[in-house]
Amino acid sequence: MDLRTERQKNKMKPEILIALVRAAEQGLSKRQASESLDIPYQTVLKYSKDYGLKFACERRRVNEKNRQERIGRERGSCDQKNVTTIEDNDRSIGSEPKAKSKTDPRGAECIATNSRAAIDRKLKLLFSQAKSVYEKAEIKYWYKWICFEHDLIRRKKRPPFPVSRVEGWQHANFAKRESLDRRGRILNTLQKAPRTTSQISDITGFDVRSTALFMHNLFREGKVDRTIVIPPGGSKKNRVYLYAQPGEMQ
Repeated sequence: MDLRTERQKNKMKPEILIALVRAAEQGLSKRQASESLDIPYQTVLKYSKDYGLKFACERRRVNEKNRQERIGRERGSCDQKNVTTIEDNDRSIGSEPKAKSKTDPRGAECIATNSRAAIDRKLKLLFSQAKSVYEKAEIKYWYKWICFEHDLIRRKKRPPFPVSRVEGWQHANFAKRESLDRRGRILNTLQKAPRTTSQISDITGFDVRSTALFMHNLFREGKVDRTIVIPPGGSKKNRVYLYAQPGEMQ
């Protein structure tokens, strides 16, 4: 066995061995060494096995190359699409007056969103509130990062951002207060006498359609009574509801 190995090594060409050793030290794969040195691939495999040459893994090299190209394309698609917006906002900060915002851009208002349009609106808001070059640089870094993450979400490579419930709760709370205020004003119109939807609309200033909806809901909740009447000068086709407080309907 030793004699056969010795004969094989005697057949090896020193210049090929030296070239392959240098290629291995440079981090080339076996395929790259074969193509760059114009040496048959089988010869490279034989030298590598007999002399223990450590070449880079071809599969790992290809995967790393593909990964770098993919990251470059993703960053490029994000940056190129909005580079004009960023630069325009950057230039406009010095010329346009800044509007002070009572809300801190960090915290609840800065929660990531799954909407690209909302991200762009947030970018403009943060640029309008930036006070120094360092803040603008941080905003640009945030924008590139969140666009990159948004592209991953769009291609289903990661789960969506968590959605903030703070703003939705505030909006719902305001709508509830507004609804209660309207209900109170409508019920106050019935304290003196029963009225139709049109009469209530004229007193409160609400449109007839929304007033009719409020009165229907109040009737279903038992807050008012109603009956069908014919308005003065009308006919049976023009019958309307007459609303009154509970127990006051004649």
